[in-house]
Amino acid sequence: MKKIISLSLILVFALAASFALVGCGGENSGSSGSASNNIGLSEAVELTNVTITAQAIITYDEDQNDDDPLGLFTPDDDYVFVAVRFHIENTSSSTQVVSSMLDFSATVDGQDVTMSIPATISAPGEQMDETIEAGESFTGYFGLEVPEDARELVIVYNPDLIGTRDETRFIFTIPALG
Repeated sequence: MKKIISLSLILVFALAASFALVGCGGENSGSSGSASNNIGLSEAVELTNVTITAQAIITYDEDQNDDDPLGLFTPDDDYVFVAVRFHIENTSSSTQVVSSMLDFSATVDGQDVTMSIPATISAPGEQMDETIEAGESFTGYFGLEVPEDARELVIVYNPDLIGTRDETRFIFTIPALG
């Protein structure tokens, strides 16, 4: 049930983002903010309102939570699930909202990919969708479905829809399945 509620929240956030982008014409009306590039595992990055750390990357081909008895959450043939565990600490004095669909984007071997709901739901922990109170922190997974032979994963975290705040680029080598 918690996963269904989380999925519903993701969809609501995505719908709200589309309306926000339509309302502002989809253009960047502010400065580009600072960018942190080529960050790897276990490197903490201090941004304007949060500190984010990629803690682990895993590759799997079945549900890691044992909550999928029907086998619905499996990757397509010749694909695997990849998930990155992020830890985000709210360093601001106000509440911060983290959305896997709005704040994160990814490329695999140079090709754009979208967050995979089955990969994210079947990761061995929480999804990257949370409201984090001031001074609190949260750990969750961002999941993707990628070709079995994929090698490089780039995940960009940008907590601002119109690109006026910090952006961080994480680069990973995708581990082999097994």
